Amino acid sequence: MLFNSFTYAIFLIIIFGTYWLLPNKWRKYFLLLSSYFFYGIWKIEGLLLLLGFTIVNWLLGLLLNSFHGRKRKGILCVGIFLNIAILCVFKYYNFFLDNIDVLWDTNHWLFANFKTFLPLGISFFVFEAISFLVDTYKGENTLTEFQSFALYISFFPHLIAGPIVRVKQLGPQLLTDKKFSLAAILVGLDLLCIGAFKKVVLADNLASLVDASFKTSHSSAWDIWITGGLFSMQIYLDFAGYTDMARGSAKLLDYDLPINFDFPYVSRSIGEFWRRWHITLSNWLRDYLYIPLGGSRAGQNRTYINLIITMGLGGLWHGAGWTYIIWGFYQGVALVVHRVFASSPKAKSLFEQTLWGRFSAWMLTYLTVIIGWIIFRSHDVFQLSSWMQTLLTPTAYIQSSQYWFWGVMVIVALIVLKVLFEFRQQGYQSNKINKFRPILYITVLFSLALFAPQSQQFIYFQF
Repeated sequence: MLFNSFTYAIFLIIIFGTYWLLPNKWRKYFLLLSSYFFYGIWKIEGLLLLLGFTIVNWLLGLLLNSFHGRKRKGILCVGIFLNIAILCVFKYYNFFLDNIDVLWDTNHWLFANFKTFLPLGISFFVFEAISFLVDTYKGENTLTEFQSFALYISFFPHLIAGPIVRVKQLGPQLLTDKKFSLAAILVGLDLLCIGAFKKVVLADNLASLVDASFKTSHSSAWDIWITGGLFSMQIYLDFAGYTDMARGSAKLLDYDLPINFDFPYVSRSIGEFWRRWHITLSNWLRDYLYIPLGGSRAGQNRTYINLIITMGLGGLWHGAGWTYIIWGFYQGVALVVHRVFASSPKAKSLFEQTLWGRFSAWMLTYLTVIIGWIIFRSHDVFQLSSWMQTLLTPTAYIQSSQYWFWGVMVIVALIVLKVLFEFRQQGYQSNKINKFRPILYITVLFSLALFAPQSQQFIYFQF
C-alpha cells in the first residue's frame, strides 16, 4: 500500500476516524492491528516474519533485564547476531549465491531449493530492534509492555522506509494518553500535502527522465553530470516526500516522528551533508557502529579506518549490490578527505572566510554528492565503469549535451533550496503557513490532478 495511492488515502481516513472515536485505552491496540493489516496485505509471509521477529526481540529484551554481568553482555551479543543474521538471510542470501555462481560456476546448485523473499522495510526494523536491545542493555528502555514494543517496531507510518526511530524517541509517546488537537491535525495535513507534492508531482516526473538516461550509453560527460544532478533531485524529493507523508500520517494520530532531512544540498562539506541527509540513519551508524568501533578516540589513522568501515557497511545496508557497496566506501573515503582538509588552517581560510570560498565549498560538495549518486544509481559495475571513464575523458567535455535544459533546472532547484534554507535561517516560522494553507491545499490538489504520472513506488521501499 503506497503512501501516494488512493488506497492509502482511504486507509488513513478510516484509521484517523476510528482512532479518535475509540477510548484511549484501546487506541494502541487498534493501531497495532491496523499496522499489521497495513503490512500483511503486501505478503502474509512477511507479516508472520514480522510477528516472530517482534516476539524474539521482546524476549531478548526481557532476558537483558533479568541478568547481570557477562551473561547480560552475552545476551546482547546473541541478540545483535540474530538480528543481523535475519537481515543477511533475507536480504543478502541471493546476492551471495549469485556471486558464488559467478566465481565458481555452480549454476545455483548450492542450496538451490532454498528460496528467500525480501520483506518490506527489513533493513529499517532490524536497525530499530538492535537499537532497542542496546538501549535496554544501557538501561535506557522505557517500554515495559509487549504491545507498546510491538507498536514501536510496526507503527505503519515508519514501518516500510523509516525514519529509523529509537526507543527514547517513540517510547515515551507510546506510554502517554493522546489528545485530539486541531493544530496538530493541520500540521499533519500540511506534511501530507507537501510530501505528496514532492513525490508525485516532482520526483515521479523526474523518474522517467532519469530512468531513460540511465538506459542510454552517453558519450558526452555533460549528459552524465546532468543525469546525476537529476537523480540527486529525484531521490531527495522522493525520500523526503515519503518522510513528510510518514511524519504527517503519524501527526494525525498525535505521534511525532523525527526529521530525516534538513536541506542536505546546501551543505558545504560531505560531513555536513551526512548531518543533513537521512539523519536517522546517519545518527544510527554513528551511535551503534562508528562509536563502538572506537570513533575518533583511537588516533587519526584508526578514525579514518572507522569512517570507511562505517560508511562501507552503510552502503551494504542500502542494498545487495556491488554499486551500493562501492558507494558506501566512496562516502567513507570522501569523509576521510574532508577530515584531512578540515584539520588544515589553510583549507579553513580558503573555504570559510570569503563568499567565493563558501560558494566553492558548496559546489565541490554537491559535485562530490553527484558522483556518489551516479555510483548509487548505476545498474551494475560495468555501467559505472563506462560512465566514470567518460567523466575522466577530456574530449567527452567537448561534445554538447542533449539535457542542457534539465541542467539549468537542476541549478534553479539548487537556488530555490538555498533561498528556502536562508528564509528559515532568518527566522521564518513554519506556523506562518496558516494564512497560506488554503492555497497550499488547492495547489497540491490541482497539481496532483494535472501533473501526476502513473503512481510509482518510493525508491527506499527496496531497501
